[in-house]
Amino acid sequence: MFSALPGSAGSISHTRPGVLHCGARCRVCKRLACEHCATNNPCFARSLLSFVVEGSKEMPAAIRVLCMDMALIHGLASEHPEVLEYSAEELWRNPAFLRGLVKLADGSESTSYRKKVAERLSLCKKSEREVAVEVLSAMVQEEPSQHGPFDLPLTFAIELLQPLAEGNPKAFATVKESLKHGSPLVRTAAVKAAAELAQLRGFKCSSALCSRIRDTDAGVRCAATSILPTLELEERTKMGAWMACLQDGDATVRKTACKALVQCGGIEVEARSRSVMVNILLDKDQEVRAEAWSALLAFKTTALTGILVSLARSRLDDITRKRLVQTLRGLLTLGDPKEVQVVASSLTGASWWLRLAMCESFCQHLDASNAEVRAICVSAVDTLADRTDNKAAAAVAAKLQDSDAKVANAAWAAIRKRLGDADPDVNRVWLEEVHCNHLNPSVRGEVIGAVLNNLTETSWLIQMAATRALELKQPAESREVLEILMKFKEDDDPAVQQIAEDVLEHFLLLGRESAEGIDLEPDSICKSLSSTSF
Repeated sequence: MFSALPGSAGSISHTRPGVLHCGARCRVCKRLACEHCATNNPCFARSLLSFVVEGSKEMPAAIRVLCMDMALIHGLASEHPEVLEYSAEELWRNPAFLRGLVKLADGSESTSYRKKVAERLSLCKKSEREVAVEVLSAMVQEEPSQHGPFDLPLTFAIELLQPLAEGNPKAFATVKESLKHGSPLVRTAAVKAAAELAQLRGFKCSSALCSRIRDTDAGVRCAATSILPTLELEERTKMGAWMACLQDGDATVRKTACKALVQCGGIEVEARSRSVMVNILLDKDQEVRAEAWSALLAFKTTALTGILVSLARSRLDDITRKRLVQTLRGLLTLGDPKEVQVVASSLTGASWWLRLAMCESFCQHLDASNAEVRAICVSAVDTLADRTDNKAAAAVAAKLQDSDAKVANAAWAAIRKRLGDADPDVNRVWLEEVHCNHLNPSVRGEVIGAVLNNLTETSWLIQMAATRALELKQPAESREVLEILMKFKEDDDPAVQQIAEDVLEHFLLLGRESAEGIDLEPDSICKSLSSTSF
């Protein structure tokens, strides 16, 4: 509080009577005294501060007088805001005192100063708070030329008006009007104050706040962007505001927009707006990109998958491709049939590399505990896999043995489609992965029938694939084929019996033997099949 005068430091010297060369001056009350008097006979400022530090509840008359001294309170409050608790009530009705408190908030004040002023103001009577509103409103509405570049005190005035707005429309009107103030710092403070009043007190100013996202100052745009999730706007209007923020020329605004998106949930994006999200995911600024990927969680699954599928069509590096696939795979791990179905549907027409990567992911979920998820994954693998993908064929064929009929039927539908392909190589790949043992009863007859029919194909590759499906030792011999056909002739399923008889008859005709009068001993039948190789 005291500063030493120039001279011999720590000593008092007199060159002639009445001249003080070494002493101290109080920075608050400006009293000049020698070091001895400064220590043993404190000034008014030091006396008041000592009383405040002691925290005594009984206030002597001398101290009470000091608490009424506006200049003294102003001088101490910046560094020692606790003195405001002892300030006289009549000071808070004095406009000059209130203006002085606001002007002290110039950035050099104590960290707790603003909080202490707000707390003390909240304890004032209604009449005193009304005076405060008048004074603060007048300060904020002054022409910018009157306060020059020192806008920090005005931001403090906005902060003080915020708690005073309840029950005082003028305070809120001043805050709202400050959204158009000439100072960017004041507009920023007004955006934050108005947003909190709208959210906590129900004041209507969403449209005015939303308009600040097109402010000329990036700081104001950041503030307006950060409070977008709290504004009560039509869905279309709010989404338009989001898209504008995500395309802002300032990286800080784009980053803030991505952070604000995380606070939302269930966002839907129109197809024409997907390009905006794709661009933000490919932003040149690394921090913006990181926030954009985090913001994807705010979108509905349909919107999210649409964005990622569109992103996959861009030229991506390996890291981005990996992150894209991991994000889509994360949706599958949730195990929700609706989510899985959305992901599967969105991949129709996707980039070839994404289809192949996600096909592998769906293969990994073919053993999910939920039967509906397994059925969806079977159909997805069928749709995404390459026509001659052995791994996908084996994974789908294994589901023919699934305990759930819906899953087995989905697997059979996929295989049946491949068996009808015009390319024999596709038929072979999918047929040889079928295993006729332990099939689900709902598809057993059709599967065995299809396999037996393929024994009559002219292509030896297809015939070999059919014997593999019958799980015969390779290369299969005619006797083994005969035995399996004879076995299926005695099957419980009439359809399987009929197909087995038809195949036997086909082989007998190939052997140029008449079906009538033939000895059905294995040796004679095998002899008639000797011209056929498997």
